[in-house]
Amino acid sequence: MTSVVEFPGRDALEQEAAAWIAKLDAGALSREDLRALRSWALESPRHRSVLEELAVGWDMLDVLVLTRPAERTVTRFGKRWQWSGAALAAGLAGMALAIGLLRMDPAEEIRAVNTTDSSYFTSIGERRTVTLPDASMIRINTNSRLQVVYSERRRDIFLHQGEAFFEVEKSDRPFVVTAGNGQVTAVSTAFAVRISDNNELEVDVTEGTVMVTSGHDTAALEVPPVDRPSLMVSAGQVARVGETIDLVQTVGPAIIERQLAWREGMLVFDGDSLESVIAEISRYTPVEIVIAEPSLRNLKIGGYFRTGDTELLLDTLSSSFGIEVEHIRPGLIYLRPRPD
Repeated sequence: MTSVVEFPGRDALEQEAAAWIAKLDAGALSREDLRALRSWALESPRHRSVLEELAVGWDMLDVLVLTRPAERTVTRFGKRWQWSGAALAAGLAGMALAIGLLRMDPAEEIRAVNTTDSSYFTSIGERRTVTLPDASMIRINTNSRLQVVYSERRRDIFLHQGEAFFEVEKSDRPFVVTAGNGQVTAVSTAFAVRISDNNELEVDVTEGTVMVTSGHDTAALEVPPVDRPSLMVSAGQVARVGETIDLVQTVGPAIIERQLAWREGMLVFDGDSLESVIAEISRYTPVEIVIAEPSLRNLKIGGYFRTGDTELLLDTLSSSFGIEVEHIRPGLIYLRPRPD
């Protein structure tokens, strides 16, 4: 008896490939997306060739799109927002990475992962998403700097400045983030690390569990590190690490999501002091904002603001909180109580 295997027709494959490209157009690949795309494309050589052909055509089309502002307007929080073609460019970058990985045989992919050594930067107000060769992802916040070093024994990230959110793919090699006065070790989890001005770090865990260690030796290969205080931090918890692990607090997913709203380009405040609000806003703008009257520092502020939208924040402070916004000179603003 002869078995007949029916392969999907060209039209069906093109429709499926087009659906993948549309998903990529929406932004960077998630870990699940990358796994699913690889699985689909490796079903047969025809799957991969159709995907590559459509990707090339899409890229040529988007060269034209990216030469003019690509408007995408939504209404949220009473304000109309417009985005440029940056999300589209991120999708194309994701496609380039996905196609590159699909062309590798397994041995080549392992070698590529083992030799990764790259640095990434963001300027003030910029955010960036990086998909690593093992499908782990890093979302890098404003004014940040980090280095990725993958070896045969472990996956190292050195966060030298700023803040980043990590979605870690499972591997027999530990994923170690060295930052400020500590290290964070993970296997398969999601968490954010932020370095403060005094070199302390905050770790927010959204998925799984990580091990937080105070102090670090960038030359050490022990995982976990020996002879240093360590603590397990689970989803819904925040750890603050200086010379010791100063605080581990269970805050719940809602508060952590608010703290990490920058991943979606938002800053959310809920009864925060004006002093802390200005400190956070200042990370996204080169403008120096000074609270000129100490009595204003503890004023409670709430609201939703787009990262970098300093003017909206200042307008809100003026219209809703009785604060006078004084432009001293370009790049310098003083906040004072509005005269009666």
